[in-house]
Amino acid sequence: MNSWVYQVAGFGLASFLSDFNHEMTVSFIPTIVAQFVEAAQVPLFLGIISSIADACAAFLRLGSGFVSDRLERKKPLIAFGYACSAIFSTLTGYAESLVQVTLCRVLSFTGSSLREPPRDALIAATVAPAYYGRAFGLKNAMDTLGSLAGPLVAFVCASFFSIKQIFLFSAIPGLLAVAAIIWLTREAPVKAERLQTIRMRSVMQDVRALPYPFVLFVAILFVFEIGCFNKLLLLARAQQMLQAGGSSNAAQLVVLLYALFNLTRAVSEFLLGVLGDYGSKLRLLALFGCGLFAGAALLMIKPQASLFYCACIFICAAVSIAAKSTLKIACAAHMLPEEIRAFGYGTLQASEGVATLISSALIGFLWTHYSALLGFVYVVVLSLVAMVLLLAFAHVYRRTA
Repeated sequence: MNSWVYQVAGFGLASFLSDFNHEMTVSFIPTIVAQFVEAAQVPLFLGIISSIADACAAFLRLGSGFVSDRLERKKPLIAFGYACSAIFSTLTGYAESLVQVTLCRVLSFTGSSLREPPRDALIAATVAPAYYGRAFGLKNAMDTLGSLAGPLVAFVCASFFSIKQIFLFSAIPGLLAVAAIIWLTREAPVKAERLQTIRMRSVMQDVRALPYPFVLFVAILFVFEIGCFNKLLLLARAQQMLQAGGSSNAAQLVVLLYALFNLTRAVSEFLLGVLGDYGSKLRLLALFGCGLFAGAALLMIKPQASLFYCACIFICAAVSIAAKSTLKIACAAHMLPEEIRAFGYGTLQASEGVATLISSALIGFLWTHYSALLGFVYVVVLSLVAMVLLLAFAHVYRRTA
């Protein structure tokens, strides 16, 4: 077995445990928010909370990437990020106001923003380019399996425990994720001369050093992501559609749909990663990422639906998110030079965070104050525009790479 598999598996186990912690509780967040606002306002406030959290995390990703490129050891920063996520994901269940819910979500996202750029850069530094798709696909698949296990355990626990108790239990896998980083992963060797050189560079010098194809790639993804709504809105929309369709247990069915979403995503992440190593990652990202997301949004326009119809939406959305999460990181690894790779990942993730700030708030506003039709038509149009741009970029980049 290739040695990089052990490294990626260690990070994957940490991601599995961390997402187990987070996703065990995320399906209850609409219920928590509903304690503080009217039911009709839940989509709007979910969008606002997600936007604030994503915006704060976006700027921290830039700083985390810049700093971690200059660190001899990246693991302490990664472990600290996992610890923050575990603690504040758990504390969300004990929030006594909307402000406290927002604060806990922001601090939980802060943990993910601190760990992601150095973690992805460390994986890229220990994996040969020919295996980037498989490596990031394996890590993301294990991450998503945690997202599958968490809601299933939550579904079972909901019959026996209170929401606060479920949030408390979720701390166990979150803290085990920190232990996995400490004991099961290794640092990549960094040459002293390269480290000394990069430490002398300013932020603006790093920005100017970003390759032009990478900057263009980030810009195209930004177009897609300003129309890419948060999964909390997906859960809320599914619950509305099921209730309108006559389901009396819509809240419980949404938990199962979310489990289906994560199972589909986990399988798709690894398979698309493998396909990307043998074909065009950019074309796969365009078709499966942008194209399928447009299809999912189109299906969500219908005001009422059966469980099977909603399952089709969740499958399309899951494959789309799998393509985006795996292939964009693998594509970036090919485009970025090693000495600023963490900063490049921070830039990519910060751009996504800013886009999410726009999209979640805007789609939630359109949905609440106008109609779901207007909100999801906006998503469909931007997704198709991004698909066309990515296909054109794939053609040009292949000829100039």
